[in-house]
Amino acid sequence: HSFTNRHRYYDVPAPWLQVKLMRILQFFPPRCFDHKDVNHLNGLLNRLLEASEQQGSMFPNAVPSKRRTRAEADRQALMRNKSNSEHAVLFEAVNVVIHMGRLVSPPITRMAANKLGSFVSAKEYANIRYLGLETMSRMATDPEIVSQLEKTTRVIIDQLQDSDISIRRQALNLLYAICNRENWREIVDELIEVLRNSDALLQEELVLKIAILAEQNAQDFQWYIDQVFKMLESAPDAVSAD
Repeated sequence: HSFTNRHRYYDVPAPWLQVKLMRILQFFPPRCFDHKDVNHLNGLLNRLLEASEQQGSMFPNAVPSKRRTRAEADRQALMRNKSNSEHAVLFEAVNVVIHMGRLVSPPITRMAANKLGSFVSAKEYANIRYLGLETMSRMATDPEIVSQLEKTTRVIIDQLQDSDISIRRQALNLLYAICNRENWREIVDELIEVLRNSDALLQEELVLKIAILAEQNAQDFQWYIDQVFKMLESAPDAVSAD
């Protein structure tokens, strides 16, 4: 559909309207949508996500402030506002994917998961990384989607080293959510390594999640005891008597 220039915001067609309409859709339970509605919605979501793939990177390259000219600063501001608008629309599209669950076609769900992975990799955009992790955590409630999110395990683990405690907590919660019988050993080993160098703000949560995952999945009692000793060695004050 065409839009007049006055309905565009930094070349994004009415982003506020797109977001509002997608939020309205989420007020209705998936069972309210008939087969025709679902097909139409799948088509819209597919176009939104495919368009973002074709656009390439949505993150403007930052120019050091000391070297920027006025023109470069204006261009950087324009690109940042455009990027914010595009991300607002895309995040809401992913929220619709999560809300509709199994009614969304698998290829679209895979695209949404891959897009979130690229958001979590956005090194210079902490707010985008945080929202990507938070949205992934909600997506991980569906066991069939977890396999898609597992592909970003390494990227998620890297966020445990972030300077922002809120990002570290979101990354920890997401790793806990995607842990299963196939990947639990890798995740527990990585969390033990993170615990060695973690600050006190996160140690207690790390210890709790490591203990739960190890207890739920370990089949080798000696290995489980070894992990307990590692936790005691790395964070003795965070390990309770229980």
